[in-house]
Amino acid sequence: MKKTWQFLNGNKTIICLGAATILQEAVKYGVIGDSKSIQFSISICLILGGGALGHHIKKGYFSTKKN
Repeated sequence: MKKTWQFLNGNKTIICLGAATILQEAVKYGVIGDSKSIQFSISICLILGGGALGHHIKKGYFSTKKN
């Protein structure tokens, strides 16, 4: 469990935004049907991915020394 969390901790942005993109394309090409639950899943993936990306930016920007 600990190794899984460590893997996710470094890859949440890619996993969440990638999942949202895959779901959106699957709906677009008719692989899966469009429904409220699919749209909800896409929204959750985008929110979590955006939050993870924001965390990466904040961590990188505020942890580097400015000259």
